[in-house]
Amino acid sequence: MSNNTLLNSSKIIFYGVLGFLGAFLVGMGECFLHYNPHGYGGESTYSFLNEIAEWRIPWGHFLSVLPLPLYYIGYWHLYLILRDSSEKLSKTFFILSVYVLGLAHVWIGSRAILILIVQMNETQGNLDNLLIAYDFFYETLISIVRIGILITSGLYIWMIWIGSSILPRWMVVFNPILLVVSSFGLYLIFPVFGGIIAPIAMNTAHIILFALTTGLSIRYFKNQSKSDKITTSKEILNKTKSEQTKDKHL
Repeated sequence: MSNNTLLNSSKIIFYGVLGFLGAFLVGMGECFLHYNPHGYGGESTYSFLNEIAEWRIPWGHFLSVLPLPLYYIGYWHLYLILRDSSEKLSKTFFILSVYVLGLAHVWIGSRAILILIVQMNETQGNLDNLLIAYDFFYETLISIVRIGILITSGLYIWMIWIGSSILPRWMVVFNPILLVVSSFGLYLIFPVFGGIIAPIAMNTAHIILFALTTGLSIRYFKNQSKSDKITTSKEILNKTKSEQTKDKHL
């Protein structure tokens, strides 16, 4: 393996680790903001936020907002892995992913103020109009994010299935949208455990995705390095034999 190849493989793995770290930290932050051990039903859409402790709000806000740009690096990691399948599709995949992640950044940055509005409405007065406005301005964004993730998941599946990326075909199962849906399915089947996973479904999906793609990248480049060493050894051996044969003829 050449020095350039080693450098590129190290970058791909490093970017995958950063993407995983971003998904994990944002997931922790969103868990602080959203997790309710009693479930997510209630009289209104946001009733579950009334039980969020005051100390969790700033921790959740900064943990979910500050590391989120690491997601972009994680998707660059995926672009580098998938571009051998199709340069045009992989670029489309990356650009669309960055766009919807930007919308997700706006949405998650609004959740702390939403909790304060909900709790203020519960204790001090009627803020229904503010909640309706929040729902329109911000829940619309997360709907667009979900549609975008659905499209990029389709591109991800297509590039793995038809292309020559380093990811095996079984990785099509571990696409973001299916992992998100599975998180909500887990909540329906095992509410106690799923109650932790469901409110951070998007982050859970990417924790799993980046962990797998980074691990597979490490394995691929290790195997490639071993293969190159074997090839080099064979070439040296053949060269030695050829020189010995020449010497005999002389």
